[in-house]
Amino acid sequence: KYDIKQHKIQMIFCTINKSDKEYSAETMYEDYAIDAHTFHWQSQNTTRADSPTGKLYTEQNKNGWRFLLFVRDSKKNSYGFTNPYYCLGFVDYIESKGECPMTIKWKMKEPIPASIFEIASAV
Repeated sequence: KYDIKQHKIQMIFCTINKSDKEYSAETMYEDYAIDAHTFHWQSQNTTRADSPTGKLYTEQNKNGWRFLLFVRDSKKNSYGFTNPYYCLGFVDYIESKGECPMTIKWKMKEPIPASIFEIASAV
């Protein structure tokens, strides 16, 4: 059995296009690709910068944690089925601002594929 916590890996799941029918106002996070190498992400709306979770992100270069980013276009497809997530790989912390939620910029280890970038980029 592979324990990701033992290996200091946390998975981040993002739905890019959120519907107010499926998400509350508090969870309409602004998650999107800035460019093929940078991703804008918002933490859960209870995360403070000085909390253990906030520090897990901001102190990544000290604590050895790795973050694996998964994205999907929307929760459901046109047939009503749940959309899959696409693994975009590992990301590194660049900077953050605010809290509840924290807004974080991540640097992609590998560029976002063009087909996913088209879906994930800010319009």
